[in-house]
Amino acid sequence: MVDQEEKQSDRDTLNIEYQECVTHSRFVVSTRFSYFVSFTTFFLILVGGFHYVWTAEIDVFGKLKPWIMLSISLFGFYMVGIVLILELRAAQLYRASDRRAANLERLMGIKDGIRQIFVMPEQRKKFFVIPLTHTAGIGMFYGAIALIWFVLILFSVYQIMF
Repeated sequence: MVDQEEKQSDRDTLNIEYQECVTHSRFVVSTRFSYFVSFTTFFLILVGGFHYVWTAEIDVFGKLKPWIMLSISLFGFYMVGIVLILELRAAQLYRASDRRAANLERLMGIKDGIRQIFVMPEQRKKFFVIPLTHTAGIGMFYGAIALIWFVLILFSVYQIMF
C-alpha cells in the first residue's frame, strides 16, 4: 500500500514538472514571437526614418544629413545584434524545456510523446545547403536585415566622405 502511494506521489511530481516544462516552453516561444514582431516593426520605423532623412532637401538637415543617416544605420545594425542575442537565448531556453519534457515523458512511460518529437524534428529538406527549419528561416531574416544595415552604413560613410 505504501509502495503504491510512493509511486503515485512520484508520478504526480513528474506530471507537475512536465506541466512546468511545457508552460515554460510555451512562454518562451510566445516571448520570442513578441521580440520578432517588435523588432520587425522597429526595423520598418528606422528604415522609414532613414528614408525620410535621405530624401529630405539638403536645407532641412544641412551638413548633418549624412551623419544622421549614419547614426540611424548604426543603431539599426546594433539592434540586429541585440535581437540575435535574445533569439539565441530564447532558443536555448525553449529547447532545454523541450528536452526536459521529453525526458519526463519517457520517465512517465509515454512513448513518442509530442515533446519527444519536438526534440528531434526531421530535417530532410534543404535549400541549397541550408536546412529548412524555422530557426534557419529566422536566422536568414536577421542576416538579410543586418546586410541591409551594413549597406546603409557604407552608403552613409560614402555620403560623409564625398
